[in-house]
Amino acid sequence: MFFERFTKANIKGVIGEGVSRLFFLGLDTNEYKVLHNITLQNTQGKTTQIDHVIVSIYGIFVVETKNYQGWIYGNEIDRQWTQVIYKKRQQFYNPIKQNQGHIKALKGMLPEYKNIPFISIINFAPKATLKENTF
Repeated sequence: MFFERFTKANIKGVIGEGVSRLFFLGLDTNEYKVLHNITLQNTQGKTTQIDHVIVSIYGIFVVETKNYQGWIYGNEIDRQWTQVIYKKRQQFYNPIKQNQGHIKALKGMLPEYKNIPFISIINFAPKATLKENTF
């Protein structure tokens, strides 16, 4: 059934990406070209989905949007991060590593742009609070 494909997490992700799109509308279209929801094949032959890519003279910005709330624990070297809402804990793949994979896939598709900086941006919703990892 069509509606079974939409989980609560998928819907929250779409909402978070939509809010980011609204923010990007404020960028000068003469300086920035914004692309949304790009699917590429990575170096292992698997697909990777990039939320937003912003191309400018300053570099190529690769944006991963996380519409999470609560406390977020993790650091750049951890494989998994943890979201805590009250006493409920849920792990998710490190978005820094996730975006590194996106950038690697993009660089593989755009070898002629190897001298342009690729800038990783992880965008959390305002309801999320990044905490120092003390687990």
